[in-house]
Amino acid sequence: MRESRFSIDRCIFAGSFGKHTDILIPDFDVVFFINIINNHHPPFAKVLDEWHGILVNEEGRLIVDGSLKKTEISLQFEIETEEGRLQVDVLPAANLIPKHIQPRPGGKQLAGMQKSCAQGLINRQNHTSFSSSLCEFQILFMKDQSPFTHQVSTQFRNALILIIHSVTVS
Repeated sequence: MRESRFSIDRCIFAGSFGKHTDILIPDFDVVFFINIINNHHPPFAKVLDEWHGILVNEEGRLIVDGSLKKTEISLQFEIETEEGRLQVDVLPAANLIPKHIQPRPGGKQLAGMQKSCAQGLINRQNHTSFSSSLCEFQILFMKDQSPFTHQVSTQFRNALILIIHSVTVS
């Protein structure tokens, strides 16, 4: 398999799985934090093009044939497991923490640094392109919430999925 020319700092599970709010039909949002080189900020069209070229060779082996799709912000595909098919979304994100900062902060310190760095980069035109860059902040926010908030969030998400599924099936 070909390697990416983009320097990846880390990857994490985000979305409902990362926030532990999934129950029905989980999908897996995997965020890859790319070290920003030469002011290469989102949107990551070149990154997605390259990664699509790498993953297209895996269709029929690791990836279900015909399931690989590229959107403006992610690559989406399905993988076959013993329990059935799993939806995977791969999202590139700007690594807002400079690589030279060592040791790496964790938890709330990391989230606070990300938020501070993002405030100088995000505006009304590009804010959606940076949402995956702030996923660690989002996950930490949910970890601090009450069990009731987790339950409401999960039930709301699952209700939306069922509504969307019933509309697309009918």
